[in-house]
Amino acid sequence: MKPSSSLSITRVVLIYVGFASLWILLSDRAVGLLFSRPETLMMVSTIKGWVFVIVTALLLYGLLKLYQRQQDEVAHDVQAEQDKRLQLQTLLNNIVNTSTDAIFAKDLQGRYLLYNPQAEKFIGKSQAQVLGKDDSVIFPPEQ
Repeated sequence: MKPSSSLSITRVVLIYVGFASLWILLSDRAVGLLFSRPETLMMVSTIKGWVFVIVTALLLYGLLKLYQRQQDEVAHDVQAEQDKRLQLQTLLNNIVNTSTDAIFAKDLQGRYLLYNPQAEKFIGKSQAQVLGKDDSVIFPPEQ
């Protein structure tokens, strides 16, 4: 879980605790001031409890819908980024594989990452023989 998500969850919980505490303290005090008969006090307290449950359930529903919407947006952004990378990779592969020039690329350790068909013809070794290896494995020491 990301720190920002954890912070958001903590805030939601703290807001809930604050709201619930104020509701209990203030509504109990208000009910005690407004009603004195025990049976009325009992009925109003029960209704007050149900109102609390309904209000907090609606609040929780709204927060969960908001969270789901945010997660959907993140997933959409990730998918769009993956689609863009795939398009770029496909374009690069098409350029490399259809070029009439020998094209290759190496990582920082000198290992071949990319090696097109024209490079195969030029060097005389297949992609399977070259990819992942460096020049010391591919060529004789005198070269």
